[in-house]
Amino acid sequence: MRILSGFKRELCCADPRICLLTTAMALFLGSLSLLLSGAGSCFALLLMPTFAVGYVGWLILWIIHYVLIGLALGLTVGSCCCHLRLMGRGVIFWAFFLLCSLLWVPLFFSAGMRITAFLLIAAAVCFGLCALSAFARRSLLSAVLLLVCIGWQIYGFLLALLIILWN
Repeated sequence: MRILSGFKRELCCADPRICLLTTAMALFLGSLSLLLSGAGSCFALLLMPTFAVGYVGWLILWIIHYVLIGLALGLTVGSCCCHLRLMGRGVIFWAFFLLCSLLWVPLFFSAGMRITAFLLIAAAVCFGLCALSAFARRSLLSAVLLLVCIGWQIYGFLLALLIILWN
């Protein structure tokens, strides 16, 4: 109950305009990455493990992933108790996390650079953990949102590994 009241306080303290801006930016870039990847045509051709979600499920998780990434930054940066000087390193790690998250899908599906994409997913997890460490000092809710995003990246990492091995 105490954690939930802390989350509520963080939501009230954050600037909704910044949260909306960062969420829209992350969702736009994520959608652009997905459209450029052409994943829909490639997805059905790959041998997938049994724990893989279908393409429609993957699209839904993709949207949720980028909404959460944008919200995590917005809640941290848009917080009235946040000092940007202290957040500089966390924002840089967040930007690299976002960049790796955006790049691996087109490289994996369109360019066929599966090993490079696999390494980018691993880098995304590392950058995400560094951003999580920095954000957790300012916003527990941002840390929880990033943790969910990192979980999605780990799922993608395992899925990519099996696709590389099986195809």
